[in-house]
Amino acid sequence: MTNPFRPRGIPKQTKPLSAQSWEQLRALDRLLLSEVGRDGTDYTSLRAMLDTIPRAERGVDWSERIVKIYCKHRIKAQRCVTLNKKIRTIREAEGKAAEFRCFLDELSGLTAPYVLTLHGYNLPFRNRDIKEVTAELHGIMGLLDGLGVQSFINSGTLLGAVRDGTFLGHDDDADLAVLIEGTNNEELVNALFDLGHRLNRAGVLQEPAAFSKGSPLIKIKLKTGVVVDLFPMWVRDGRVFIWPHTYGELHHDDVFPLGVQKLNNVAFAAPQDAQKMLALNYGEGWRSPDAHFQFPWNEAKRKFADFIGCYKRKRFWEQVFSAVPFFSEFRSRS
Repeated sequence: MTNPFRPRGIPKQTKPLSAQSWEQLRALDRLLLSEVGRDGTDYTSLRAMLDTIPRAERGVDWSERIVKIYCKHRIKAQRCVTLNKKIRTIREAEGKAAEFRCFLDELSGLTAPYVLTLHGYNLPFRNRDIKEVTAELHGIMGLLDGLGVQSFINSGTLLGAVRDGTFLGHDDDADLAVLIEGTNNEELVNALFDLGHRLNRAGVLQEPAAFSKGSPLIKIKLKTGVVVDLFPMWVRDGRVFIWPHTYGELHHDDVFPLGVQKLNNVAFAAPQDAQKMLALNYGEGWRSPDAHFQFPWNEAKRKFADFIGCYKRKRFWEQVFSAVPFFSEFRSRS
């Protein structure tokens, strides 16, 4: 019977792995990496093999196998990412960073052509039809323009365009900044939600635009399956604010009038001084790829705390009203 234990952390190992347990782990590895294991072994069977390891012997080596099983079946992506961070910390402390990199290579083979991300198992741009995605993204910007909303390529999409002339190969979503109007946080948030509703009323999206749960932005899914994040931007007293990377550090003239940046040989609107924005977003070393770059999310959340709080309250009440037929029907007619 499959053990119901589901690790959210690394189990505390109190006994070393026995020779028998090591052989079981290696047998599981061989099965996972073989063509039969990749395509024909169900989750329950793989998990039953792993659960023969005594609890006292379960630690980082056991946790690596549970991640492999999850990745083979493309499930529990967020848990895998969390476990991988903890596994990496342990391996580096043990002086086994190279061993951890080999583990990641095995995961890549198990999930190919998809990649493991916090958002799930997604196709990176290097495995997609770039021309098709580019055309769809350009169409979304045209839709925004038709609604009277200025937008430009932002964050990772802007970085790829400026540095490589294309999408970042490992990236799996597209980023746009959208200009909203308001004199305070409440008006700005209302403007963002109004934009989301107007996009849905346009009736041309593959799926309804959605308001993100964890971040104040709008998500649009393209026909290709790529998700486009619309990041709110506003100008106050001549200073530009863009969640989450710019909090008044840029002047109006650094962004407007919008310039043009080629992305896959297609002209896209971009900030007037794209390099200045990229340095603010990714640091002065943005010109060189950095596999270890980590955005300072805690600092961003602190700066935008009031805006985020207003967004979450608005999203809560939107969900409440959408659950009540009268309010939902009234909004759809407004």
